[in-house]
Amino acid sequence: MEEIFFQKELTEVRLNSVLAGAVQSYEVRCIVQCEPLRGFGDSDASAIQRGAKHYEVRLRRLQPPVAELTGGIDLYSLQNFELELAAPDRTVSFGGCEWSELLERAEAGESVFEELTLLAVSRTVLEET
Repeated sequence: MEEIFFQKELTEVRLNSVLAGAVQSYEVRCIVQCEPLRGFGDSDASAIQRGAKHYEVRLRRLQPPVAELTGGIDLYSLQNFELELAAPDRTVSFGGCEWSELLERAEAGESVFEELTLLAVSRTVLEET
């Protein structure tokens, strides 16, 4: 089995526990849906009702581990998948993921996913150093 090494500042990406490559950067937004609560006949809200929480994860420049793009994973067909980001300082897992946007750029001899955006329903920090 061939070992794959990435630059130290890159973050490894695993999809459903399979190494898909490394990204130069990532961004995570936690979004909570809130709704104002009003009493009957009141025009002003008296409280805020917290709703469901989800995460928007944006990955930039996914570089595959080998010449074969993303280790044979068909990113376009993935549904309800798990994403694991292994950065130098911690590993974070996102569950119940669905793609909202994929931007792939192909140049001579290279194919890179420039930007990938997904929504996730759960987030768990697996390791912190």
